[in-house]
Amino acid sequence: MKTALQLYNDGLARYPDGPDLLTFRGIARAQAEPEPALGDFSKAVAAGAASMWPYYFLAWDAFERRDYLRAWQLCLQAIGRPGGSERELAQLHELLGIALA
Repeated sequence: MKTALQLYNDGLARYPDGPDLLTFRGIARAQAEPEPALGDFSKAVAAGAASMWPYYFLAWDAFERRDYLRAWQLCLQAIGRPGGSERELAQLHELLGIALA
């Protein structure tokens, strides 16, 4: 049986710029392989991802690196997109406020 990561890799072999596949693979890799996951999220954003998730993860990364302008930009992009719960939306608003301070 193939793992989710193997399935995403197979899909990306056929559709290398698929924003949903890049987002899903990034989420699957986020804890074990954070740097490659951030690469997947960046590619998903460049490919026009509709979901808020790649923007959300990249906003947190930018915030942790103290790149507040980038965090602010990514928060604004994430807030208007589908996905996530009220908790993640609240976190994005909190990051947005801190980035503006």
